[in-house]
Amino acid sequence: MSALFEVPPTRDQPWARSLRARLRSGLAASLLVCLGTTLAGGWYGARQGAVDEATSVVLISPLAGNPFSPDGAGSDLVNLETEAQLVRSDTVADDVITDLGLDLTPAELLDGITVEVPPNTQILRITAASESADDALARSQAVAESYLEFRQSRARAASSILADQVAEQVAEGQADLTKKTRQLGGQDPASANAVLLRQQVIDGTTQLGELRAQLAALQATRADPGEVVTPAALPKPGPVGTRELMAGLGLLLGIAGCLAYAAVRARRDPRVRAVTDLVDVGVPVLGEVVADGDGDDLATAGLRAAILAALPQRPLTLAVVGADGEVRVIEGLGRSIARARHEVMLVDLVGRHGDREGLSDLVLDRAAVDDVTLPVTAHLSKVAPGRSPERLADLLGSPDMSVTMEDLGKRCDVVLLDAGSSSEAVSHAVVRHTHGVLLEVLAGQTTLDDISAARSVVWGAGGQVIGLVLVHGAGKRSHD
Repeated sequence: MSALFEVPPTRDQPWARSLRARLRSGLAASLLVCLGTTLAGGWYGARQGAVDEATSVVLISPLAGNPFSPDGAGSDLVNLETEAQLVRSDTVADDVITDLGLDLTPAELLDGITVEVPPNTQILRITAASESADDALARSQAVAESYLEFRQSRARAASSILADQVAEQVAEGQADLTKKTRQLGGQDPASANAVLLRQQVIDGTTQLGELRAQLAALQATRADPGEVVTPAALPKPGPVGTRELMAGLGLLLGIAGCLAYAAVRARRDPRVRAVTDLVDVGVPVLGEVVADGDGDDLATAGLRAAILAALPQRPLTLAVVGADGEVRVIEGLGRSIARARHEVMLVDLVGRHGDREGLSDLVLDRAAVDDVTLPVTAHLSKVAPGRSPERLADLLGSPDMSVTMEDLGKRCDVVLLDAGSSSEAVSHAVVRHTHGVLLEVLAGQTTLDDISAARSVVWGAGGQVIGLVLVHGAGKRSHD
């Protein structure tokens, strides 16, 4: 499943990298969504599969007095739609209910009956749906047979009415012929009236013969309404059942929905989530670490090695600035550099330790370096902001700050400055006294615009950004 969420990185499309990072970070939720849609599809397929359908095929035969008689026109085939409606009539339904002994109303029975008319044919496909396969078979067959019986009775009734009409015409013709024959017997054979009567008798005899032939044909006509050419049968099961098919469709819909949602969020969300989102920033990524770590890990060791390689001078003064908030890695970084047996002095510029001598006291010449240095571990010491933290931003810009930084550098190999957020005044003032600035990026919070703005601030203040560090696990905050 995880392979479905792998999106190859595209250097010229940052949103694609954001999409991959968002899918990876939301993999658990995506799996739950896909599982839910799969189960929903399987449930729906099981419900659909619980209904069996049986289909019978009826071939319609032409009948006398019916649009499908041999004398009918080809355009009369459209009346098959009428025949299809007759299949679903209450008369047919009543017969089926009686024959099968069903405890249903005609409307309830017909709800499960559908009739299809294939184009350019005289065929009706009658399908019955039921929760039982045997019931579906019985209903489809019974509806087909009842419809044919109903159609045959209609044809017989129409033929009987026509035969009665012809028989009446035969009787009338016979009576008229008998009358004219008697009149002819009383006339002079050579008279004009006899000649007229003789011709009428001949015509009447001919017409009477035709009517008797027509009556005989009607009486001999066989009312064949059609036949069930394919008895009711269930569809052949395919290689994949309805439940499996719908479950697979649900899975595909879940995957498509997760991808679409992640794509929309990736395009609309400018936040940095992975190192791949930083490849187009123009500043190297020196490391990727966890927030507030103790520095005893390979990731922080890698960051330490990258910094010391980029800035080989000793003593080294490095400021750590947060592109979008407070600094999270400086404590762990200081401990890691100290483990490499470099003397490290960590200077806090943003703390609120107003009761302890610190950097502001050094600049104001109120204390010596030894007075403000607080040992933390072997090779690591810390300097607080001092007793005048409110004046620190102004003091950092004074000429005395350069002297103070030189004094600190004489006591250690690396001076780390916690300069806080790039939006704070102390970071603007201190970066020009450093050899480089490490810009901290918070995963899931910092945007590319934040990084660009922070770089501009550092450069505008006379500093140089040597690289970025991506920090994971920082506290969340709202972000528009």
